[in-house]
Amino acid sequence: MKSAGEIMEILEAFDLTGSLRDAGELVKPGVGLTPTAGPAHSVGAGPFKCSDGRSGTIRFDGRYGVTPRQADCVSGGDGQGAFEIRLGRERTPLREPITGPFGGIATGVATGTFKGVRIEGRYTGVPTRGDCVTAPVTEFGIDLFLTLID
Repeated sequence: MKSAGEIMEILEAFDLTGSLRDAGELVKPGVGLTPTAGPAHSVGAGPFKCSDGRSGTIRFDGRYGVTPRQADCVSGGDGQGAFEIRLGRERTPLREPITGPFGGIATGVATGTFKGVRIEGRYTGVPTRGDCVTAPVTEFGIDLFLTLID
């Protein structure tokens, strides 16, 4: 079993592209026209692939609407939490705290950036449950790209 430091050494030279699209990202009570804040987490682990072909899984657990300004479909908001990255069949995951803003999703797509101490990246989220108008968005399919900070 590798330590988190050993996993970081393995990942250092590689960009990582992953997806929580199939795993699903849940937010409660949901992002709608009325500002809200609450938990955000992936339902399961999603796959990722490093630029050298190695792969693993990634999941997220955190909160949205964390600044004094809560999140809504028009303005977006801010989030914070942590990614849990597991390379191959490693039993010990790397847990990396992150924070970052996301834009409004009234156009049907949410985009955002995130940054931690050792990683940074961007993501695109497509609502899979809710539409901002008739019901808050409570589930997204997320595609993400992350890289290690030198």
